[in-house]
Amino acid sequence: MRKLQCFEEISFLDWPGWGVENNAFGNEFDKEARKRMIVGGKKLLPTLEEYSNCFGSKLLEIGPFFNPLTEHLSLSNTEVTYWENDANVCSWLKTKSKGKVILCDVNNIENFKSSETYNTIILSQIINYLNFDFFLRYLTKYIETSGLVFINNVVNYGIPNFFSRERPISIEHTIQLMRKNNFELIEKKILEKPRTKDDYRLIGVFRYLR
Repeated sequence: MRKLQCFEEISFLDWPGWGVENNAFGNEFDKEARKRMIVGGKKLLPTLEEYSNCFGSKLLEIGPFFNPLTEHLSLSNTEVTYWENDANVCSWLKTKSKGKVILCDVNNIENFKSSETYNTIILSQIINYLNFDFFLRYLTKYIETSGLVFINNVVNYGIPNFFSRERPISIEHTIQLMRKNNFELIEKKILEKPRTKDDYRLIGVFRYLR
C-alpha cells in the first residue's frame, strides 16, 4: 500500500471538518493533542508488523480517523476495510487510501448490517468512546474464528466530551471484557503514559474463540 503524506506536518493537523482554528475542545484537541494522538497510534505499529504474516486475507480497521495505521504497513495480500463514523474522515480516506471505506456508527453497531467477516480487526485509540462490552458482543459477528484483534488504548485519554459512560475503567477491565466476549489474550504490552497525569498504554493482541 502507498504511504500517506507525513502526519507530523503542522498544516496537516488542520483536518477536514476538524479545523484547528475552530476547535471546540481547547487543549484536549489542539495541535499538540493531535500530534500525541498520531504518535500514540503508531505505538501499535511494531506489534502489527510482528503479526503481519497472520493477518489473513481481510483486515478491518475501526475508527482510523485521520491516522489509518494500515497505510504504514505492506499488505499486498490483505484486503483492507475501514469503518469510520465521521463523514469528513470517510471522504478523506476515499482520496488517500486504497482500502474500502464504510460509514459506520460504531456506537450503534447493532443497527449495522454487513455480510462481510474479517480475519483481523484493529481497535486503536477508540475504546474510550465505546460502550465496549455491548460493542464487542456485536463485533463477534464480523470476525472469523481464530481471528486476531489488536488493541491500542489509554484509559480516559482523548476528548472527554465524546467518552462513553460504559468505557473500560482500567487495563485489567479492558482485558476482562475481551475475555467475557470470547477473546483470548495472546500478548500484552504496557507502554509509557502519554503524559504524567495519564494512565499507561495497553497494547493487546487477542484471538477470537467462537
